Amino acid sequence: MGDGQDAKASEPTGADAIEFTPIAFARHRFQFLPTGAAAIDALATLIDQARDTLCLEMYIYKADATGERIRATLLNACRRGVRVRILLDDFGSADLPRDYFNELLSHGARLRRFNPSRALRAAFRNHRKLCVVDHRRAIIGGFNIGDEYAGDGVGSGWQDLGMGIEGPLADELETTFSRMFIAARADTRALIAFARGRQSSPSSAGEPELLTSGPGFESGRLRASLYRDFWSANRIVIIAAYFAPPWRLRRALRNAAKRGIVRVLLPGKSDVRTMRLAAHHLYERMLRHRVEVFEYQPQILHSKLVVIDDVVYVGSCNFDVRSLQLNFDFLIRIPNAELAAQARQLFARDLSHSVAITLPEWHAASNWWRRMTRFIAYSLATRFDPFLARRKWRALR
Repeated sequence: MGDGQDAKASEPTGADAIEFTPIAFARHRFQFLPTGAAAIDALATLIDQARDTLCLEMYIYKADATGERIRATLLNACRRGVRVRILLDDFGSADLPRDYFNELLSHGARLRRFNPSRALRAAFRNHRKLCVVDHRRAIIGGFNIGDEYAGDGVGSGWQDLGMGIEGPLADELETTFSRMFIAARADTRALIAFARGRQSSPSSAGEPELLTSGPGFESGRLRASLYRDFWSANRIVIIAAYFAPPWRLRRALRNAAKRGIVRVLLPGKSDVRTMRLAAHHLYERMLRHRVEVFEYQPQILHSKLVVIDDVVYVGSCNFDVRSLQLNFDFLIRIPNAELAAQARQLFARDLSHSVAITLPEWHAASNWWRRMTRFIAYSLATRFDPFLARRKWRALR
């Protein structure tokens, strides 16, 4: 099977017809947006419906047809008198023209680019993707604003997903947006202010919870929550665009596989070759510990989803060291059996377009050169990159 390139998957015949009804839970309504196209459409609709306030936070924003569509809806919101704030990551959106939102600014919108310092922007990135309107409605997910995210993931465009949220969590997302908006200049005072108030106190047991990550937060609740849920789990499914988790989380996955079922769906095609090779470095040891590994075939897989028994994690955070420890990122933890069943349906849909990686085939195709390149990629992703970023963080502090 080699690096997954020789395996044959069923030929995609177009977008899978799949829709999800909203789930009412703990004063909220949650609805999966099962493709990038569905998420972009829902985002445009949400912006059109804004009446008072609108906060848009994106890692990547591109000046293509999708970018133009969203810019037009934002401009209309400004003309209606909506208070619009936009926060873009300066590294992720480096190719966006500096004057792209000038017309919005002339109508009262506010725009900031996170971490504009050329010396630091590659080390610390705002990887979050969210939109909140009128304090009560939000859309989150793994998708950015660009044409490649606006497809069905089978016939065209990357495979991605989002989630619509109504309820108190939307207001909490707006609060964390406001803190990031203040921290955008990424100097010492701004980042320390963000760190001190980066999220609210833990939610009551059994309620949805916003979990954030960022540089310097080594005891972050996001990783602690994942770790705790993994250690008690009997059934785990993960969809990850990039997979290079810290050792403690890998150990928890291996132990869960001894008790039950652990399935990990990863890209057969990726926009970041280094990260795909880094994941390949882990395949053999995961397979030896009964973790089932699959690779998605039709398009680039960019979704982020974790289902642990009846608990769903969804948001912008990848399952790698950078997202879990270095980037500013977030996941929402939702303990709800109905939503978990829908999430497993999403996993099953994507699994139908994937191939299983088996230990005998993987081992047979893994010559010394492939093992060496995978090890180098893994070291770059999990050791060298974090080492350099943390040195810059300590210098900043």
